Amino acid sequence: MSNIQAHPSNYAIAATKTQSSLFLPVHSGSMEYAPLNQSADEIRILTILPTSSRNDIQTTISHTPSSASDYEALSYCWGAPGFTKTISVNNHTVQVTANLFAALRQFSLDGTHVKLWVDALCINQADVEERSRQVLRMRDIYANAKQVVVWLGEEGECTNEGMRLLEVLGTVGSDVYEAERKVAYAGVGNGKSNHYQAAWTGLRELFDRPYWLRMWIIQEVVVAEKIKLQCGSRSVDWDQLRWAITRFSIMGAEARYSVFPRGDRRLLTVFQLIQHRQRRIDGQGITMLEALGLSTTSLSTDARDKIYALLGLATDGRSLVPVPDYNASFEIIIEKFMRSLILDIEDNNLLFLRAASSKRSLSLPSWIPDLVDVNWYFRETSLTNRWYNAGGAGTPVMKFPENNSVFEIRGQVFDTADGLATMAIDQPGQVVQSSRTINAYGSISKMRDAIWRSLFCNIQKARTLDPLPSKWGYCFSTLWSNGSPVTPSWLLPQQADTISSWLKQNHIFTIAGQSLSFWAEGSSEVRKQNFLSRMLGSKDSKSVNEGDKDFFRELAENVSSKRLIITARGYIGMVHPWTEKGNVIAVIPGFKMTVVLRPYGDMWKLVGEAYVHGIMDGEALENIDQRQMTDFLLC
Repeated sequence: MSNIQAHPSNYAIAATKTQSSLFLPVHSGSMEYAPLNQSADEIRILTILPTSSRNDIQTTISHTPSSASDYEALSYCWGAPGFTKTISVNNHTVQVTANLFAALRQFSLDGTHVKLWVDALCINQADVEERSRQVLRMRDIYANAKQVVVWLGEEGECTNEGMRLLEVLGTVGSDVYEAERKVAYAGVGNGKSNHYQAAWTGLRELFDRPYWLRMWIIQEVVVAEKIKLQCGSRSVDWDQLRWAITRFSIMGAEARYSVFPRGDRRLLTVFQLIQHRQRRIDGQGITMLEALGLSTTSLSTDARDKIYALLGLATDGRSLVPVPDYNASFEIIIEKFMRSLILDIEDNNLLFLRAASSKRSLSLPSWIPDLVDVNWYFRETSLTNRWYNAGGAGTPVMKFPENNSVFEIRGQVFDTADGLATMAIDQPGQVVQSSRTINAYGSISKMRDAIWRSLFCNIQKARTLDPLPSKWGYCFSTLWSNGSPVTPSWLLPQQADTISSWLKQNHIFTIAGQSLSFWAEGSSEVRKQNFLSRMLGSKDSKSVNEGDKDFFRELAENVSSKRLIITARGYIGMVHPWTEKGNVIAVIPGFKMTVVLRPYGDMWKLVGEAYVHGIMDGEALENIDQRQMTDFLLC
């Protein structure tokens, strides 16, 4: 008996306002699914029938116990919804996206991957209840498959060379130069003087495919026992990819930048997948919070899948969300989820997930992260993972009042934002000046020290959160000379442009009555001149100490994600980019960071985290008791 029957209607999954049309999963056809036998733990399996035609794809769908391991699971990107192709399923015509059609056609012609689990066809996408049930089974489906096939799409201009490069890099030793020699002799490229340029171009094309942005691939890849990557007719196994990426990562930043001009960010997702997959193999669990961090670059057609796609992967996923509900709105789901996460994990820094995102969501309370818009750059440069103790040893007093979206937390108002520099990525003219000349640190030298330390939040990120080296103070005092920014010639162009842009926009920013250029130019001591000669005179970055390089790398990163601030009481710090003049700097007992709050009627909006130099070790709450504190209602 056929598991699919004729049905007169078509159906499609509709996108919400936050969804990207590039990933809209349209699946329409004249058919009806027979229900799965839940007591028998059934799943559907697609079987591809042999064919000699490139455009005639014949398949069947049957039911089988999920414990059966004689199938493969397809991991792929749905593709653009407006371009569909026709296949036959149990003698019924079904429309599928062009990317899925290309995969099935390739497998059909190759005679490979005959028995597949494919989400678009093996789940009744029109049945909301079935979709909700299947979400909790996805981990087992991919874990039980004998192999997960990662389909990157049809071959492009240079992708065959890119796949060949992955093979070579995945089998040579750790010497990158050896890899390049083997690439040349392996016939990768066009045989001319730039014989392997096409291979590196192809590698970039492979990592630029939309597949790597898909939310569901995180779980599909991490839990799989065996993985094969395929692009067109070429394929490599996961271990080859893993070794290739590992060896590529040991190349210097300059070499990586030559291959990926927009930076290493597109490699981050692949590298994180490799790390978390290895953790799973080694028997280490992944928490929901860790999984959320892993998914910051990922996109989902349905906003609710920013949570649901991670439930089977995270060790605490089912305790936080026992049953997925596709009938509930994203706003309801995320609020319930965040309440559970905050109360279960008892990690107050979860509040900054919302504040660290790159966009505001007016439909959500300010204390809830909009997981659809969490941006990798802001999340990665957030202050919340760094080791501070602004709230001292106290315990946070916080609660959720009944039947509303308000979060109540007790703290102390410390200061207000008075002057704000711009970020490097802002438009000129966004500087907010302070008219005050107060210096909370007492002297020029101490204020200069507070400024340059605040630019890094007093932590050297690249050196596992080590204290800042004192010579970075000299680095800071070389940034401005004779009315212009000064950056070393060996800096990557992107970093040099970022620092120069930030200095040009903010050189007039006033701190304690003096411009930023005054503080950045510093003195003309002999040792400063020697430092300038050594740092700026070198044409070759290899001759420069890595710690000195970190100063410029981290400065470029920080001024692109946070704003330098002067408070009404004359303190210096770095704050979330949404901070405005007059916003309150509050200290919460037990919180690592200080927080920025904005008045909203008789309640408050959470703006984000703040580093304020001089009060990050509990100083602000000394001799303060609970009766002197304010109960902030965050809405």
